[in-house]
Amino acid sequence: MTLTRFRKLWWFYYGLNWNDVLLSSDITKRSFNELVGAPLYHTCIFTNSAFMESLDYLLSELPEVHFTVLAHTNFAPFVVDFQSHLNLSLFPNFNPFNMKETLDKMDFYLDINHGGEIANIIEEVQKRDKPIFGFDNTSHDSKGRSQIFSSTEPEKMVAAIRTFLGEEVHEK
Repeated sequence: MTLTRFRKLWWFYYGLNWNDVLLSSDITKRSFNELVGAPLYHTCIFTNSAFMESLDYLLSELPEVHFTVLAHTNFAPFVVDFQSHLNLSLFPNFNPFNMKETLDKMDFYLDINHGGEIANIIEEVQKRDKPIFGFDNTSHDSKGRSQIFSSTEPEKMVAAIRTFLGEEVHEK
């Protein structure tokens, strides 16, 4: 059994309001999104490294975005600690199903992991015609189609992401 098999079911019960459970109100006729509150946007990071540039800052500044981090290995303890942010999901030892599901939901990609690119992810994201945001010290885009920001100014990346999401809202 994988660590992610019952993840959605767990989050369903985690997000329930105790009043709904204790007062026995009818929660079965409401949707999952009404009970838990789904994030507005999704992004992901594929990594082989525990070091992701400004991840804590991005998680804090973009609470409307759900971050999914996928790795072929287990995560370092300090990466697991980032789960104190409710807008983060970690997929250790991800499989092709996790990858496809994450890419299908993704609104944009964050190229912020140090170390090598995995799963040919930059090309995969470009095929899906999704924007890529990266830092000057983490970018894996050899074709130069990503939006690159200085690693010393993550607030500029946040501003660009917010601008993109604002445009996204008007297009949908």
